[in-house]
Formats: sequence, structure tokens, C-alpha cells
Amino acid sequence: MAGIYDVTEALSDLLEPIVVKSSQPGSYVDGKWTVTPPTTNPGQAAVMPATPADEAALSVEGRQGGSVKKFYTEANVQAGDNSTRREPDVISYGGRDYRVFQVQDWVYAGGFRIAFGERI
Repeated sequence: MAGIYDVTEALSDLLEPIVVKSSQPGSYVDGKWTVTPPTTNPGQAAVMPATPADEAALSVEGRQGGSVKKFYTEANVQAGDNSTRREPDVISYGGRDYRVFQVQDWVYAGGFRIAFGERI
């Protein structure tokens, strides 16, 4: 019987620094709309290019055709949400920025998730 293996220790050897930029919703202050500056948080991720199979299975909503990377991370990363008008997070890695368009929990490492980011 095949089981689910915890690869947390092996994955931790592959982690590289990233920065997650999250847009925050604005608010009205004294009757005027005030834009809240984005937050910037350092994190770590194992980074890989998306495979053709990944790209075929991914949602196309929010994509614009740039190259896609997979970020295996424990960072709190969120995709955009049209229903709440939430802007997607942006991951900075290797001198480039990637707009997060989909996030999935990853069952092989507790606490890790896979964030799919498109280069912008």
C-alpha cells in the first residue's frame, strides 16, 4: 500500500529567499478613500519551473501568458480574488517578480503550499 510521504526535511534543503508583496485593501478615512501601502514579507521557497502538465491543469483566470514558476513555500501567499477585488500577491525571486494566480495546499510536506506565479 502506497502512503503519503513527508518530504519536509528534504524540501528544506532546497529553500531559497523570496519576498512576498501583498496589496492591502484601502479604506475611507474622514470620507476620503485612502490607499493602504502593500506589505512586504521575507520568506523562503523551493522554486521550480511549471511543467507542461502543470500548465495544462492550471486555471487560466488571471493569467496573461508569462512564464510560470512553482513556489513550494510556508509563506502566507494568496492569489487574487475577483469577487472580493483582492489583488494577487507578488513574489520577488532572483531579481524578477511573479504574480500569484493559484495556490494549492501540498500534502507531501506539512504546512507547505504550492504557489503558481506568472512572471510580470
